[in-house]
Amino acid sequence: MGAESKLSFIHRVEVEVENIGEAIEALEAGADAIMLDNMSPKEVNEVIKKLFGRLFLKLARPITS
Repeated sequence: MGAESKLSFIHRVEVEVENIGEAIEALEAGADAIMLDNMSPKEVNEVIKKLFGRLFLKLARPITS
């Protein structure tokens, strides 16, 4: 039995992004989820406003400022 026969038929693509442009590019490329990394609270808010409900959004770390 080969490795490919052991894989789940469901695969999700998650992309780590550092700005709104990369987030939109990931969405357009078919990502299922994006991880927002090294973004200010303002940038995170912008991504949420533009992409909420279109794919799964994750924060790489808590927003503290």
